[in-house]
Amino acid sequence: MYRANVGQFLTFDIAGWIVDNSIEFFQSDRAAATATTMHCQISWPSSKASRGTKMICRRNLMRLAILPVLCAFAGSVHAGRVTESFRERSEGPQNRGIDRPSINPTPHKTLLLVGHKDPRIEVWFKVTYITRNEACRSQTVVGRLAGAPEVPQSINDSVRVPAGQSKFAIPLFLDRYIPGRCGWYPVGVLHAEFEPGVNIGPADTSGVAPIRAEGKRSVGLTWICRQTMESPQSQEKPQLRCDAVDYSVSDTIVSAEGGTITVDFSMTSASGE
Repeated sequence: MYRANVGQFLTFDIAGWIVDNSIEFFQSDRAAATATTMHCQISWPSSKASRGTKMICRRNLMRLAILPVLCAFAGSVHAGRVTESFRERSEGPQNRGIDRPSINPTPHKTLLLVGHKDPRIEVWFKVTYITRNEACRSQTVVGRLAGAPEVPQSINDSVRVPAGQSKFAIPLFLDRYIPGRCGWYPVGVLHAEFEPGVNIGPADTSGVAPIRAEGKRSVGLTWICRQTMESPQSQEKPQLRCDAVDYSVSDTIVSAEGGTITVDFSMTSASGE
């Protein structure tokens, strides 16, 4: 199952499966950082390492050390401790007001979310939009201080299906925003869920479907949810974990022109750690 990655939320506020499977703006930076970190682990603190190599190692190791602090500023999801609060619209922390997109007065690319869920569960769905224009990449002040690369700006539009409701049909507009000079476009649909009264909020945010021009017009997905504890001795409330059945990113790519996503969330009495 694809879950949100804290480091990726730091700069994009979108889940890791979108970064890996729908867009390529971070793959080269991530690969370079991984290679450098591996080199540091192998050669540091060898006296034979060049001065330039040592400087690179110091810089990358400092970034790794400061990451927990940056994640706290970013407000990332951490299961059981820090949870999201529902917002109909949220913007990435790196966004610039001057680049905010205009609402499309005549949207027509409709994506219909239709399905069924256990009435005990509340589900949140998000559509994530990002900027395509390289000139519109940005970064937070804290991110720049840590040497993080500039990334696309992002917007999440969310809808909620409350507990007590079983069936739903939600129309979403993929052309809700006018692309403008920054080239705003949708990249994926996300979901988060919890059981009110049992959980303090969603444990994490996960992927439903990437959005691409060559995607399908119809996609179907099923999740089986269960209550879990981090450990038997944990004093915290349980977390609702929903695992997709036979999930494949390539089979769930939906068309940027619109279509239908049929989803089902069921509960099982089985629990786990």
